[in-house]
Amino acid sequence: MKIGKRNITVEEIMVCTTITILIILMTAQVLARYIFNKSIGWSEEISRISFVWSIFIGIDLASKKDRHIRVTFQLRMFPPVIQKIINIFADMTWCVFSGIIAYISIKYVLEMFKFPYYSQTLRINLAYAYLIVPFGFTMMTIRTAVNTIKKISKGTEIIEHTPNEQWKEN
Repeated sequence: MKIGKRNITVEEIMVCTTITILIILMTAQVLARYIFNKSIGWSEEISRISFVWSIFIGIDLASKKDRHIRVTFQLRMFPPVIQKIINIFADMTWCVFSGIIAYISIKYVLEMFKFPYYSQTLRINLAYAYLIVPFGFTMMTIRTAVNTIKKISKGTEIIEHTPNEQWKEN
């Protein structure tokens, strides 16, 4: 989807949707408890699931834009070539880690489908809620690998992100 000069990605729509669901349900829960003295039991489970989904989709989005959390202040002491080498090594290490977590979480979710564990109020198999974990880590592995390959193929890259520049579209 294109809005103005900027393309909106599926990940951005999904993060906005899950956060909107979270805000609406939490607001409804607060209003129901404090104004009507009632509780909406299922809203807490859906809010929790929406929160976790927004985090893992956000992780995918940050990896896609190569804006995941990293400490870069100390790298400014090094020449650009060394910065690039350290950055690529860190990304490759992160790629291996997230790949391992993706593999383990896929095995875990498949086990949950074999031996279901149901949520208390919604009575849904929690494997569906946990599907986001292998999805998020698999996508993070892929995005980090792609970004690392791009960094390797590019010339020297100096790590210099200011807060305002960090989220601008390329």
